[in-house]
Amino acid sequence: MIAALESLTVIDTPLARPVSVVGIGVAPQDWRIVLETMPQGAVCASLDLPAAELERVVRERQPEVILLPFDQDPEGTLDLARRLERCCPGINLLALAQVPDPSAIREAMRGGFRDYLVLPDDVAALRRAVRDVAETAVTAAPDAKRGLTIAMMGAKGGSGTTLLAVNLASELANSRETLLLDMDFVLGDTAVFLDLSPKHSITDVLRNSARLDRDLLESSLTEHSSGLRLLPQPTMPLDDVSYDTESVLHTLSLGASACDVMVVDCGVGVNEATMATVSSADRVVLVVTPDVPSVRSAWIRLQLLDRLDVPSERIAVVVNRWGAQSGLSRAEIEQHLAHTIFATVNDDPKTAAAAINEGQLLRVRGARAKLTKDIAKLAAELTGDEGRTSAGGAARWFSWTRNAAK
Repeated sequence: MIAALESLTVIDTPLARPVSVVGIGVAPQDWRIVLETMPQGAVCASLDLPAAELERVVRERQPEVILLPFDQDPEGTLDLARRLERCCPGINLLALAQVPDPSAIREAMRGGFRDYLVLPDDVAALRRAVRDVAETAVTAAPDAKRGLTIAMMGAKGGSGTTLLAVNLASELANSRETLLLDMDFVLGDTAVFLDLSPKHSITDVLRNSARLDRDLLESSLTEHSSGLRLLPQPTMPLDDVSYDTESVLHTLSLGASACDVMVVDCGVGVNEATMATVSSADRVVLVVTPDVPSVRSAWIRLQLLDRLDVPSERIAVVVNRWGAQSGLSRAEIEQHLAHTIFATVNDDPKTAAAAINEGQLLRVRGARAKLTKDIAKLAAELTGDEGRTSAGGAARWFSWTRNAAK
């Protein structure tokens, strides 16, 4: 969905739920218009495959909207539309054309197309059609499962983003089905923090995005003894890591459908994966430390989020390593960022280092530490459910810690 930053000119409210939009045989110039037109939450992919392979992919992905060029070969397009409807019942078909043609419009409508759009003139109608699909989906399937997505973004290196992501996710896993995705393609090491040796990585998943479905995703996950499931970065660094925005968004969408809460560690890098993740997340946790360089970097990240049209209310600024010796005060940080601090996490380098070096959770290594309690409180505040976290004294915590101990 995300084009280059300078091309993000459409400011629109997010969709009520993600909508999968697939373009088949759409010309590059028209596809660029489509990408720039889509509201936040549309998961877009362009396919150019042989007919047999195309039907298989559509059957597996079950997109909600398919865009088809209509004016070049109306008869062939109508035949393809009929086959796609058999693969994906209830699909919303949109015809794209270069010029309005009353006879072609009538053919398209009789052939089951929802609308006939001339680009770039009908971009507003295209955006409205996708938004209508999102609203209809919410009305028709209110119980459809889609987990809360929390994106963790560090202001700069050394912010402690991974420590917070791993332990926040493990805290949530105490009472919810939780998935942790490692989107830090440079220094991702969530598996190390959990002392795991996974067989599969997120790189494996993205390389197979064309045939990725929920079953393939779930078979690629590694489960921790706490119940937390993980999709990490590769154990060994790779030189040929490649991915595209559509693959990332497709993975995020499937991940959210497979859990109650999905925590995504974005690290500190700014790339296509980062932008795709924060744009589609329900909450963005910006991790900053109380020093001038980190606060300055956090301000830059906030400008990026603003350009990506991420609403301010979705952003939670969390100050890590907070304590009596903090360099900047709460008021100073909020003034420089022009954003309210959502939470602070106590500075406890001894407990944090011991947990990291031993591959243990903070809940196991330092259950009584204020650092651990602050993360439990953060988990409750992000989900709005204080009563279900171990910080609230849930009885399940005691057996959970025994199972998670190494």
